[in-house]
Amino acid sequence: MNEEMMKELILKIMKELDFNKDSSILEASPDEKVQTGAFDDSFQVEVSARHIHLSKEHLEALFKDQEIGIKKELSQPGQYQADIRVTLIGPKGVLQNIAVLGPSRNNTQIELSLTDARVLGINPPVRDSGDTKGSAGVIISANGRAIELTEGVIIAKRHIHMTPKDAVLRGVKDKDLVKVRVEGDRPLIFDDVLVRVSDKYSLAMHIDFDEANAVGHRPDSRGRIVFYSERIKLENKPLVKEETSSELKECFIEKKLISEEMIKELVKSESKIVNIPKASILTPLAVDFIKEKRIELKRV
Repeated sequence: MNEEMMKELILKIMKELDFNKDSSILEASPDEKVQTGAFDDSFQVEVSARHIHLSKEHLEALFKDQEIGIKKELSQPGQYQADIRVTLIGPKGVLQNIAVLGPSRNNTQIELSLTDARVLGINPPVRDSGDTKGSAGVIISANGRAIELTEGVIIAKRHIHMTPKDAVLRGVKDKDLVKVRVEGDRPLIFDDVLVRVSDKYSLAMHIDFDEANAVGHRPDSRGRIVFYSERIKLENKPLVKEETSSELKECFIEKKLISEEMIKELVKSESKIVNIPKASILTPLAVDFIKEKRIELKRV
């Protein structure tokens, strides 16, 4: 399949979803381009180090009358690292030089790894950003001043930032939980990865340092959605239903766009009959894999 045919295929998907009929989507970002005859559905995997988002009240309390500048812009539009740092003090230990990210938020939030939390001697929950009610507390110190934060410390749930276009091209929606294969020196598949969709985002997956070390993360590490998490349901039904026939296992994938990785994760080494909706579209690599493995495909 050549580049023009692939563009037509992706535009057909857009039209069927009634999302965006403008062909400019193909030029939106490197991850949305057609490469070597097939859509590249991978994305950059970034490591999110320990950091703090300060509320206006706490920013003023700790850095009163101090001019605060921008040290560097971050990958997400409008987000930046400020040229100030704070110290965190817990029951058992201290963490110094904690980066302050801006702009300020309504409530102060601190994102740590599990290793960081153990150093401090606290037990923060794994949460989505912004969900801090009932989370762990810590003392924040800077410039000889200190604030006791009663809640606001979390271990950030691993997640992928996507624009609406990115989500449509990958067949997911906001708040979905997916499995992502991440490349590195020790590649592995992360489960329960949260999909976050907004037109204010830029495509990237975020993991903390514990997760980065587990996968042997490199600066060029990329990830790819391989399947839905077992925890997610679609219309109160499992994403994949399996039925056994006399000889072959029969499965059903309820997706608009079906990739090679989805088929691989589903069938693994077993022979199966794969049922898909009539309106679903298979990527060229998925078609090639089905032919190679002699998988029986049914449109229902």
